[in-house]
Amino acid sequence: GHLPAAQNLYYDAMTNTESRVAVTEAEAALWEDRWLHCAEELNQWDALTEFSRTVMHPTLLHEALWRLPDWAALKELLMKMPPEDSPRLKILQSFVQLQENRLDQVEPFISSGIRRALEEWQGLPENSSITAFEPSLVLFQQFVELSESASILQELNNALQNPTLLETHAENIRLVLAMWRDRQANHWDRLSDWNRLICWRNHVLTAVVHTLQGLRNRSRVDIPQPLLCMGINETAWNVNCYARAARKQRLSEVCMQALQRMYPYSTMDVQDFFMKTKEQAKAHLLLPSNDDVALRAGLVQLQHTNREYFNTRQKAYLSALEGEFYHRLGEFGAANQAFASSVREYGE
Repeated sequence: GHLPAAQNLYYDAMTNTESRVAVTEAEAALWEDRWLHCAEELNQWDALTEFSRTVMHPTLLHEALWRLPDWAALKELLMKMPPEDSPRLKILQSFVQLQENRLDQVEPFISSGIRRALEEWQGLPENSSITAFEPSLVLFQQFVELSESASILQELNNALQNPTLLETHAENIRLVLAMWRDRQANHWDRLSDWNRLICWRNHVLTAVVHTLQGLRNRSRVDIPQPLLCMGINETAWNVNCYARAARKQRLSEVCMQALQRMYPYSTMDVQDFFMKTKEQAKAHLLLPSNDDVALRAGLVQLQHTNREYFNTRQKAYLSALEGEFYHRLGEFGAANQAFASSVREYGE
């Protein structure tokens, strides 16, 4: 589970010319594959995109382009260098069709992909452990959510055609988003699976936000603020859950990176902002005790958080986290005051 350390060791092995003298080509390829796996789990898609373009790694580039997203480049790459006919190809083709709003052409790709995924499932040995079935389970969830994404985009199209029924279409979208919340990944699942799930959901939620804002601007429809913020709030919840899973797996840098880079909006619901603040602080507390600079940075960030709109229990929780920082820094008097403040605020 020590992915950053493993990645550094694989990188050192790959770049150390002395160690490569007696290394076979297969061993060198294994090092590279392991390094790529670590980078995927650590959400380092900027580096992976650059790497895949430099060495022309089509499979990796397919995965990188839809995350960016660069749909034109993905569509061109699929035509020039498509992956083998597999469930993954059908998912990529579905991505492109959905992005182009060609909803009537998505279902055949989804159906074909499910059939291929079922064939892979059936081909597994009967006595296999659950680990062997996990990739297929992830694929099935993706196909289900692709179908649900098509229904969300169809509701948006219907709302554009008939704005007077916007509330009805919005309620149908809310039902799907509620199912997505119920179907969230477990915090112990692989972060690459989390990332694949959250990135696609965020693409769909971006379409929801832009469509509703565009509808308000073009047709002067009076859209309630909660409806306008529906996609924004869901994006915040998704990102916070992903960051929490990374923090639970003790990957503090992945947690902080997600909170800083995966949420593109300037405003956030109070409850989501509290969860973000809490996860940022806890991620900093995972850092080594001798890293005083990073711990001090986390403490300063927490102290500069605007707590005006938090309730008393939320304020008490953040005060307790502040005490944890002081304790880790060896400032026991300040830690005592922070913990006392937390108890006092909690009792108010």
